[in-house]
Amino acid sequence: MKRHLLVIDAARQSFRLRSLQVETLEKDPREDYFVLSGEALCQYLLREDHEAMVLARGPMPFLSGNKVTIGYLSPLTGLPHYSFVGGRAARELLNLGLDAIVLANPPQQDGKRPYIVVSGQAPDIQVEFKESSQLPGGQRSAFYFLADEELEGQQGRGSVFTLGDGAYHGYRTANLALEAIYHAGRGGAGLVFARYASALVLRGEEVLMARFFGSAQTAFARNPNAAIAGLLERYCKRLSRKDGGTITKLFVTGKDRQGKNTLPAWNAQHLGYDPADIGDAKVLLATRHGHTGCHWCQVDCRHWHWVEAEYAPGGRDVFLDDFEPTYSAFAMLGLLPEADTLEAKVRLRQEVDRRIILPIEQMGCDIIDVGLGIAALFEGLEKGLIPEGDVPAFLRRDEAGFGSIEAAGRIVELLRTGAADSSLPVAKVRWAMLVIAMRCGPF
Repeated sequence: MKRHLLVIDAARQSFRLRSLQVETLEKDPREDYFVLSGEALCQYLLREDHEAMVLARGPMPFLSGNKVTIGYLSPLTGLPHYSFVGGRAARELLNLGLDAIVLANPPQQDGKRPYIVVSGQAPDIQVEFKESSQLPGGQRSAFYFLADEELEGQQGRGSVFTLGDGAYHGYRTANLALEAIYHAGRGGAGLVFARYASALVLRGEEVLMARFFGSAQTAFARNPNAAIAGLLERYCKRLSRKDGGTITKLFVTGKDRQGKNTLPAWNAQHLGYDPADIGDAKVLLATRHGHTGCHWCQVDCRHWHWVEAEYAPGGRDVFLDDFEPTYSAFAMLGLLPEADTLEAKVRLRQEVDRRIILPIEQMGCDIIDVGLGIAALFEGLEKGLIPEGDVPAFLRRDEAGFGSIEAAGRIVELLRTGAADSSLPVAKVRWAMLVIAMRCGPF
């Protein structure tokens, strides 16, 4: 059983194809490499080269929930980290005839790296290193730019990995986005990726299901998802519901039918969040525009809605209604609508999208990291743990803490421009709590 790898030497701007014969690999007798794919393949390759970043697919394409594994040493912990990400990357690795791409030998000089385009199908692979000076700084802006430049404006023709400003500011929590809306984060994937490239485009030649299985005669080959549907129903029903993993969790955990609140809010100082019904069905029906899922996935478990964005085609971009961003940008910051009405809740959601979530998305950091960092900053000021003299002037008043969209938005603006820790003397370290969270992990 062979594994086909593309090894990209970023410093030399060269590449080579490599094959691993799994059965003949030297290994510890306690290890089982019968299926060397996904995370296991990342582990194997990181042992060879600790500095590498590995993008690996699993052994079975065409199944619901198929994702790519991104393996690297986390700049937060120094330990191997594995991010499992949706989008089209797993499909494009298959189309390229590859089990993994290995980014190796990062350039030592400073400056923005070229972006890399991989196309064709192994063994006929083309790798191009392209000038990135025209690439927008925003993570989502960069995606739409590359979709136009490299995919002829047809986003479904490939998979695009992009970075935001946070990676270039050195934030250790910076993430790596696929198709602008799926993120490899938490471990600092964006900061690691920025050592090798400013973006990556995968553009293979489509592999059809019948060709992959060699025959379309078996029930599994004709419809692999149907073949495992019973197992999914039996073991994964809770996880594979169409509303699983979305904003509906906010309503379920924020306030139950008996009025018992269970969701931590205000940086976990309160239990329960009364406006949690922004995740209720009636709000979803009034504001959401559809469902989506990872490529090959038939569950489509994520709600999405449009947000005005000048960088996107038609002046609007897709935002996923995930639980974690909503939790960290609403409940943990104590943001409340001006009235207990559907209209007021919709207005609150739109304002938070514009002032907080969109700039964080462009910055290329996970919203839950930034949101909880801001919440900790607000609590520190509220309880006097952070002297007012150690923070910018706009935070030195009672109304500039929990419940303030204005204060949270200005903090995000400072983070995105990289000015968060330069607006005060270096000796004023407590304001840097938030920057420490971005650059060094949880405090």
